[in-house]
Amino acid sequence: MPTAVETLANVEVPSLWGAALRLVLAVLLLAAAAGAWLWWQRRLKTGSRHLEILDRAMLGRGVGVALLSVDGRRLLIGVSTEGVRLLRDLEAGGKSGHRFSDVLAETREGGR
Repeated sequence: MPTAVETLANVEVPSLWGAALRLVLAVLLLAAAAGAWLWWQRRLKTGSRHLEILDRAMLGRGVGVALLSVDGRRLLIGVSTEGVRLLRDLEAGGKSGHRFSDVLAETREGGR
């Protein structure tokens, strides 16, 4: 049976180059993971090219309205716990801008 001194003498000590290589690989792996995470976050935020929420307003608990742009058309929709409903299909070339208050004023004028 080998003695403790003989056992310690036979243990391989990792080289400094091996430790440095493992450290570099670990840093590269972390950088790749961070890059993938950032790419994923950017992709989630861009959403669809065809649908954009221009503005929204909550009117009460679980009830609100939203102004959407869908392929160049502006839609005013109502949202509630019961579901989503189209309130008005606004003209793409309407006189108002994309601000919700302008669209709401235009919708009120058109309803009279």
